[in-house]
Amino acid sequence: MIFDLLQSAARDAGDQVAINFSNHQITYSELLKIIDKICNGLLKVDIKKGSQVALILPNTPHFIFAYYAILRIGAVVVPINPFARPEELKFMFDQIKPDAVFIWDGFLRRFRQFIKDTPAIYILGETSYKHSINLQSFIAESSDSEVDNAELAISDSAVFCFTSGVTAAPKCVELTHGNLMNAVTDCYDVIPATRSDNFAGLLPLSLLYAQNLVMHIALTRGASISLYPKIDRSILDKALSEDQITILVAGCSVFRTLIDAFKDKIKSSAIALKYCFSLGSPCDQKDMDEFEEIFNVPILEGYGLAEAAAVVSFNRIIGHRKSGTVGIPLSTLEVKIIDESDNKLNPGEIGQIAIRGHSVMKGYVNSISESSSNDGWFYTDDIGKLDEDGYLWFIERKDDVINKSGFTIFPTEIENKLKEHPKIEEICIVGVPHPTFKQEVKACIVLKNGVKANPEEFFEFCRERIPVYQCPQLFQFYDSLPKSSFGKIMRKKLREE
Repeated sequence: MIFDLLQSAARDAGDQVAINFSNHQITYSELLKIIDKICNGLLKVDIKKGSQVALILPNTPHFIFAYYAILRIGAVVVPINPFARPEELKFMFDQIKPDAVFIWDGFLRRFRQFIKDTPAIYILGETSYKHSINLQSFIAESSDSEVDNAELAISDSAVFCFTSGVTAAPKCVELTHGNLMNAVTDCYDVIPATRSDNFAGLLPLSLLYAQNLVMHIALTRGASISLYPKIDRSILDKALSEDQITILVAGCSVFRTLIDAFKDKIKSSAIALKYCFSLGSPCDQKDMDEFEEIFNVPILEGYGLAEAAAVVSFNRIIGHRKSGTVGIPLSTLEVKIIDESDNKLNPGEIGQIAIRGHSVMKGYVNSISESSSNDGWFYTDDIGKLDEDGYLWFIERKDDVINKSGFTIFPTEIENKLKEHPKIEEICIVGVPHPTFKQEVKACIVLKNGVKANPEEFFEFCRERIPVYQCPQLFQFYDSLPKSSFGKIMRKKLREE
């Protein structure tokens, strides 16, 4: 299981640094000892195999300590996004019933109503809340005697995580120990980490793909993680210039910030960056090209979802990197493209992405998956295609596809064209109801600072570049576009306005 991989790597690495945080360093030997302490403390209050333990922590070493201790004793880790909206939090705590909570005191005010009945509450920071216990004292006072790893089957639950809920109501995904093991070990082919590597812990560890692509890969390979409580230009500068980050997994906005921060000084900066990976919204090709020109390091893009333990496919370091694609599927995952009658489509044909493999979830907590077929395939509700070389192309979320007078319109294609307009800062295309055409194309636009514009110039810009039926007929200007707590544009909300 995942903890077994960590334990083996830690015993080999010994006094090598596992975690860097705010000028403090924690070795692998120290990491194992702290995990032992938390395990003993949890077992003492009857947290055991099958118990649910929520983590509501920022990017601190305590997230890592608690996470692996929970897995080790066979309890279920429930990472909670601390920046989730109130309605999201209500849904989350309706789905789970944690037996214990680890929480930072800075998040306590937002979560009081949800955790008030939790039997065990461990607070990182000041403790003045009900029956809570100070986390640092809890660790210090617990025994460091070595704990036996729980006897676990690959089908036992390991993590409950939540989908982003951008296009539909969020769901609670149940991942098993087998799911995690397969996803992480499959990703060794994507991220070839060694003990000399230093990962950037910039993504919130509450995100599943930060856990699997950063935390698990780094610590099960004997590498180091440098944790950062926030992302800004000064932090990114420190990560690359001082902390000598070698592996960076991040979103597109981080790469854009790095371009702006380093484009004038890269030649005089000694940096160690070797590999960059992006999973989520596609990065702008111009940004990717500029980043590679400045840093001489490509950004490798992938595709994933919570139901597949975060990762489905990735472009690889070794081999051909195909621009515009999200790479080739992980080695133990099958991917096919199907039509609306569930028939498998040929290479190059567009349809729904379906996946099958050992990293695909056990199911949704408290519900039956409506996206699973009888033969083990999970239907993603994502639209894409496989080419002749086996590379996956992600095109659109199924719910976001626009149907206008029988024409199928993919919003991303229009967005990519409008992003070229010099006055547009941010753009989102949605389909809205129309009495005659079924749906009409609407452009939701954020203009650059100090810029004025009218809809006609954007319509003409589109008409010169795409078929007229794809051109937006409706335009609305925004100061900012609504985003989820995961930072994704909420298309559903824009469609309903």
